[in-house]
Amino acid sequence: MQNTKQKSVEAKSNQDTYLKLIFAVVVFVILEIFLPAPGQIKLTFATIGMGTVLWVSRPVPLSMTSIFVIMVLVVTRAAPLNVSLSGFATGSLFLVLSGFMMARGVNSTNLGRRMAFTILARFGSSPGMALWGLFLTMEILAFAVPATAVRTLLLLPVVMILIESVDNTEGVSNTKKLFLFGLCFGVNITGAGVLPGALANVMTAELVGNLTGQTFGYYRWLFAALPISLLLIPMTWFILMKVFPSEVKTFDTNIFKKYLEDLGPVDWREKRCVGILILTVMLWMLEPFHGWHPAVPAILATLLMAFPGIGFADWEDLLRINWGTIVLLGTSLSLGTVLNQTGGAAFIADLISNVGWLRLIFATPLLAVAVVVIFTQLYHLAVGHVSTVVATLIPVVVQVAVNLGEDPVLYGFLVGLSALFGFLLVIETIPNIIVYNSGYLHPLDWLKPGILISLAVVLAIVVVAWLWWPVIGLL
Repeated sequence: MQNTKQKSVEAKSNQDTYLKLIFAVVVFVILEIFLPAPGQIKLTFATIGMGTVLWVSRPVPLSMTSIFVIMVLVVTRAAPLNVSLSGFATGSLFLVLSGFMMARGVNSTNLGRRMAFTILARFGSSPGMALWGLFLTMEILAFAVPATAVRTLLLLPVVMILIESVDNTEGVSNTKKLFLFGLCFGVNITGAGVLPGALANVMTAELVGNLTGQTFGYYRWLFAALPISLLLIPMTWFILMKVFPSEVKTFDTNIFKKYLEDLGPVDWREKRCVGILILTVMLWMLEPFHGWHPAVPAILATLLMAFPGIGFADWEDLLRINWGTIVLLGTSLSLGTVLNQTGGAAFIADLISNVGWLRLIFATPLLAVAVVVIFTQLYHLAVGHVSTVVATLIPVVVQVAVNLGEDPVLYGFLVGLSALFGFLLVIETIPNIIVYNSGYLHPLDWLKPGILISLAVVLAIVVVAWLWWPVIGLL
């Protein structure tokens, strides 16, 4: 009986998978037949449309869809092989690859947990102070651990200890929601301010550089985005504290002190890890002097972490990373290049640029900033995955800006920055998915704080664009 039931479930699952695959093919055929564009551009958009359906519906793993998209681009001759694979030969891909390996090395030590418990033992006497402590930990880690997903996985056990220390018999308490949302929202917000801090940042810098010929380096990103990140931290803290008022007033900080004691004294592996991370951050900050791509210090860090006599980690262990994400990133970057080289981005941009009221919007820079941010947020809701948003939207927006005589770097940067702030749906960011899988939250829990923080994002970006970006020459 159990085998029959299991087979029935598997059959239904397979049926759903094939229906999604068939729908994706139908989208490809419809776009190929009815899109009023030249042949190569039609094939490009048909492939991207089919790939987007598969990325959103997920009948197969994201990385499998990525490989499939590359194959279709080549087989249909929408783009040659070297262009279809161009994203895999970029500094951004190796920055993310090295970042994952660095994070693997950090996770092999007690460094991240020690930092979190130290801050919570000092500041975690109340829910509000503990949330500040969590944000502070994430801000520090954002400068040294370049991956939002890895920072989430690093801090999730600490957050679970924090919320489980509260004697609350209810299945899902406001206290749990407060800190779980603090983690998944805070990781993206703190990561937005540093170029290596998030995958979307790296992709944006690479695409904007390729499309405009202007480098968006470590300091340029830091000066433009960090003020937004720092402004959003107190805004997010306030919103979460109001939406999820904690049932408890105080925490017993002795719990965090005990966990800190259990870790023992700082060992030689942690000391070497700190030294390598400090060296890496210093090299990133010295970019104006040596001119290296941010990937170079990250690659050096991974080598030092496993180098005999110097490092503290095993090279084979560092290689145990999520290669599916690397494949997804490479494909996303390739799509940006394909859209540009086939003329697809210019085709869509020409259609959009002819809309009369669009010129009126861009005539008022702050209004244009707000519209681009809001449109990116809405597009993110429809597409789902941040990499797809960045890869497909930046080339179009950059070309629209060129057509309208506006700064393409500014608006390309705006799209990438806004895409990182996915707060309404679980599937919008990997930290959201990781926290959701903890089992304490329902997808509807995202709506109220997500709407409020999304509005805060628009406000924060407009305020910084008004008061600060003219000072640094970005607006």
